[in-house]
Amino acid sequence: MGTVIGAFVGMGILVYIHDKNTLFVILLICMIGCYSFQRKNYVVSVLFMTPYILVLFDFLGLGSISLARERIYDTLIGSGIALLASYSLFPNWEYEKLKEAMVDTLIANVKYFEQVKLFIQNKLQI
Repeated sequence: MGTVIGAFVGMGILVYIHDKNTLFVILLICMIGCYSFQRKNYVVSVLFMTPYILVLFDFLGLGSISLARERIYDTLIGSGIALLASYSLFPNWEYEKLKEAMVDTLIANVKYFEQVKLFIQNKLQI
């Protein structure tokens, strides 16, 4: 979602803004936004990253509307492949295994605390 929205924002920026100083300020804002949200919210990070890349390529003389279009197509194709692969090739239903994993964790914790209790009792007897 972030890539598609960011690509449309980037295309709008490149179509309507031609002043290099304004584009540079937008580039800096997008760069700061991209790296600021990278750990907190990936969608927002990518939303800033796509215009950042498009404006950067425009500065390098490689930018055009076709670049944004290609990025959108690549994202849609990649998302489709990932969706198909996750549901057909490698289905791993974690929710079905969650109860078993939680029971195993509880049993391991009980055994650990029993060992700690025995250790402390032995220390106090000496």
